[in-house]
Amino acid sequence: MNKLIEEMRLKSLTRNKVSATTGLSKPTVRKYLKEPELFPVKSARVINNLLNVEDEYGFKELFR
Repeated sequence: MNKLIEEMRLKSLTRNKVSATTGLSKPTVRKYLKEPELFPVKSARVINNLLNVEDEYGFKELFR
């Protein structure tokens, strides 16, 4: 399991919520969660916001 999925579970952030908030389809979110570096920067920032983490931490630890 990657760090992004682990962080999402800890903070009770669902894939459906990520899909609704970022505007990405559910299959796309599922694909991107397997390889977090595929997330567009705009979407990654929204997810960082939802997880309540700094962008610097998110990009270094969660989306690589």
